[in-house]
Amino acid sequence: MVENILLIIAGFFLLVKGADILVDGASSIAKKFNISSLIIGLTIVAIGTSMPELIVSLKSMIVNQSNVSIGSVIGSNIFNLLVVLGVCSIISQIKFKKEMKLVEIIISLVMTFTVFIIANNNSQKMITKQEGILLLVLFVFYLLNTILIGKYGEISEHKIELITDEEDIGVLKSFLFIFIGIIALNFGGDFVVDNVIEIIKKFNVNERLLSLTVLSVGTSLPELVTSINAIYKKEDDIAVGNIIGSNIFNFLLIIGISAIINPIKFSVDFNIDIMFLFVSTAILLVIPYIGKKNRISKPNGIFFILLYIGYIISLFVR
Repeated sequence: MVENILLIIAGFFLLVKGADILVDGASSIAKKFNISSLIIGLTIVAIGTSMPELIVSLKSMIVNQSNVSIGSVIGSNIFNLLVVLGVCSIISQIKFKKEMKLVEIIISLVMTFTVFIIANNNSQKMITKQEGILLLVLFVFYLLNTILIGKYGEISEHKIELITDEEDIGVLKSFLFIFIGIIALNFGGDFVVDNVIEIIKKFNVNERLLSLTVLSVGTSLPELVTSINAIYKKEDDIAVGNIIGSNIFNFLLIIGISAIINPIKFSVDFNIDIMFLFVSTAILLVIPYIGKKNRISKPNGIFFILLYIGYIISLFVR
């Protein structure tokens, strides 16, 4: 037990330092290549912080644990949307760019509904290898589209004001920072998740409940720490892009790869959780139009946190 707790503490340390280094490297690259920090958040940072979810899902599918794989993805997306975004907006109200409201959140809604349809489109309730390939194709299309919009679209026209700890850390060093940050996040996430699960298992918790709560929270720690770091560095775009981008990647990339490795047996019990995620994302689409326009304020953040607490209570009741 003592060894597990020490490894969890070490994991948190790696998560914090990894997130700090990752944001510095990503911000520096955005500045040097005149790439919008929103695009950096939606791509490099989002992929990097989604690695723990990918690792957990792949491990789960290799040993044929579909509930753990799909549950960790759905739970992680709910945690990202409500807790990570909620905490960030409590720390400092978040500015929302037009393309985030009109493009990325809508894409997230569509992808959530797409996974819901795919998972329920046959009597066996399976996400097949063919459907996994379809999700991967959508992922590649989304990634390329995001990059092209960032280079030639409206996002590229936004003035970029990036704040990093280093005035000029160099291109190679920037990429090294990103690489080290991602590695630290992965090891940190593994240390935290693996050892928390070992402790929790002693209480014989249901694997579906475990995947939607402890496991999903553990794999979402990189998103939480990275987004908080970005907020403190006045990088709202990286913070929000990381959250929304990670949710899209989780559904398309992680479920896609997992289904290709081993068809995912989908429990209909997860339908309630996917619909809750869909409604929560729809609420996020409306909030920037309420109160302070194009802002997610502190009261909004508190509302998100309370919504998540209500969701967790409902899980235990169910």
